[in-house]
Amino acid sequence: MNDIHANLPPINLPIFTIWDWLLLGLFCFFILTFSFFYFKKRKPAQLIEVEVKEKIVELPKRKSWPEELRILKKLVEEEQWKFFSHEATRILKFYFSEKLKTNMLEKTSEEILFFIKKRKNFEEIKQFFLLVDPVKFAGESGKQERAENVFKILKKLIKNAL
Repeated sequence: MNDIHANLPPINLPIFTIWDWLLLGLFCFFILTFSFFYFKKRKPAQLIEVEVKEKIVELPKRKSWPEELRILKKLVEEEQWKFFSHEATRILKFYFSEKLKTNMLEKTSEEILFFIKKRKNFEEIKQFFLLVDPVKFAGESGKQERAENVFKILKKLIKNAL
């Protein structure tokens, strides 16, 4: 029996010819030459030192502490828990801003905790934010006990100096 491959002419397909190898070599030479001169002339990266100065901002006028607390009690009676949480946080931030002579109104709860972590009332302040933040941000429903705890902590923090 005759083999079918014996009747076919041999196909000679060179993978690379001499010209292909020459062009590939020239291409590699140009890439290496370009890379050498590029990295040789490139200036090393320089570290830039930036001095940050905290801008002193005048705080908006606020009401007296007893009046602020009356507003909070009114919000609790009306069961407006989200507004209560926002107002309680705003009162505490005003208090911190006045006592620490820095603007705390624009800081988040975590930034405030980081800023005052070495103060004596740190655990009470942390507890305050743990009670208030879920109502403000997660939409949890507030409860009377939670509001009473927030009141106790807020009064204690305002009464005692940091």
